[in-house]
Amino acid sequence: LSVLEISKAKYPMTLWAPVTKPFPYSVLYFTDEFDDKGKMMRAEIARLGKDYDVNLFSIDNYFDRIETSIQIHQGTNDDAVPVEWSDEFVDSMEEMEKEIEYFVYPGADHNMAGSWGKVVERDVNFFKEKLID
Repeated sequence: LSVLEISKAKYPMTLWAPVTKPFPYSVLYFTDEFDDKGKMMRAEIARLGKDYDVNLFSIDNYFDRIETSIQIHQGTNDDAVPVEWSDEFVDSMEEMEKEIEYFVYPGADHNMAGSWGKVVERDVNFFKEKLID
């Protein structure tokens, strides 16, 4: 998403369970998996915050710069990225009248297990439509 925001490129994009929450939350959310439970990461972000407004590094500030078609895939059993994140991102993009397709797969995990074939089929069709036509 950052590349699309910075470049304003118009190449279509498909995303599987993207991390769309603002920085630093988007990073801190995953620190419970660290050996130190994120202590060092929190300290480094606090240090960064002394010299910079960390909110300026957040992708959600720049969603309006996205100028291409996006397709999102999200499993309801994703233990890495909550489905609510994708729901909120899609709502935000729709409010800005961005071109977005959203598919939710009941029971699918972060790797789309159980729906992988359908996701890939939709990706291929999306790219055929957006790149070939």
